Amino acid sequence: MENSFVQIANRINGNTNMIIHAMISSDLERWLSTGHFQNVRTVFVWGKHGKEAIEFRQKQLGGRCPEIRVEPALFGSPSAARIDKAGAKKVLFAADGYSSKYIDRITRLVPEKVNLTVRVHPGDKRLLSRLRSRKPNVTFDNLEGPIENHFSDTQVFIGYYSTAIIDAIHHGIPTVILNLKDLVRKHPSVFLEAPLAEKERSVMFAGTLKDLVVKIQRIVSDDGFRKRVLSVNRKLMSCFVAPER
Repeated sequence: MENSFVQIANRINGNTNMIIHAMISSDLERWLSTGHFQNVRTVFVWGKHGKEAIEFRQKQLGGRCPEIRVEPALFGSPSAARIDKAGAKKVLFAADGYSSKYIDRITRLVPEKVNLTVRVHPGDKRLLSRLRSRKPNVTFDNLEGPIENHFSDTQVFIGYYSTAIIDAIHHGIPTVILNLKDLVRKHPSVFLEAPLAEKERSVMFAGTLKDLVVKIQRIVSDDGFRKRVLSVNRKLMSCFVAPER
């Protein structure tokens, strides 16, 4: 998503200063309290909630409030991911700094008939030196290219805190978000705060690792369930990237 915001800024004004995805970043409070916005002309946020949050805190702290623009940061029309259903059924796990501790357990649980690719956050590249799996269906991305390079042959996307969740949904990839109690208690993800009905949450949020595996298998084998996941995915995305009206 960072690259998308950069492209939007460049299209508008090559000299535009900005803060990206403030809706998600845990650094937002620090940026506001330290006057980080004083030299920023434009702030790009995902949705109205992000805009309102910045304006409210900026008024409390005083100082100049920059222009705040709501941008979806998506280019072109969403389209279904190109999935080779006759080939390997690839699952992509974007392991951010919080969910990376579950990598070993997820790689052990995933069925052998499913090819799992694990991509750690670039900031956690050091993890690559210790990640190992004896299962031939598990690979670890070397971070040499953008995560979008995987989207053309990914059938299921797994994430928790990563902004790549929005990118995956935009590309039409059925996406499952981890909702593990221990993870949520320590590092709550903003995606879990989306105003979805309980039935909708049960479709795309995995409360346990076993539930995650079941959802992967159903998405791969049940076209009706896959479409339900995609439907809820799009509803979740609209909570964050719907343009301001």
